[in-house]
Amino acid sequence: MNHIIKKLDRKMEDQWLDYVEEFKKFQEILVPDFSNLNFKNLRFDLKHSKNPKYLPNNWVPYEILFLVEKDTNFIIGAISIRYELSDYLYKIGGNIGYGIRPTQRGKNNGTTLLFLGLKYLKENLSKHKLEKVLITCDERNIASKKIILKNGGIWENTIYDYEFKRYVERYWIYLNN
Repeated sequence: MNHIIKKLDRKMEDQWLDYVEEFKKFQEILVPDFSNLNFKNLRFDLKHSKNPKYLPNNWVPYEILFLVEKDTNFIIGAISIRYELSDYLYKIGGNIGYGIRPTQRGKNNGTTLLFLGLKYLKENLSKHKLEKVLITCDERNIASKKIILKNGGIWENTIYDYEFKRYVERYWIYLNN
């Protein structure tokens, strides 16, 4: 595999801008959505994302990692790992959210991204208290459902999201397996 996950570094500005532009071109929302930030502010936010002092109200400590081509830093996707669950995240958002750029879908990249994100969590278990993570998806998102199941997701239930008027499936993945 020629893909790795890594934190955003200062050498990745062009790749980041290209990544954001592709989502705009396809008229899709960037997941996780930081498209409103310039690169310098994004790097600042990500650097301080685990410190509650720097987080907006109702946000929890988090980390974002990028699935990139090892040799070029071409960004394929991103995964947001949230180390706590607010009431909203417990119901709808979960501990993990991820997205793959439109031209890189259907190539097993989502499965790889989630696998590597979970591996990262397992390798860093001593730094956080998570024993399991909640991952959710729109019930119509068959691709995401398959990605979650391939990575050990155990379906808990399906609930209705009144804000976005959709059904959301909730899955747990245990980290000690």
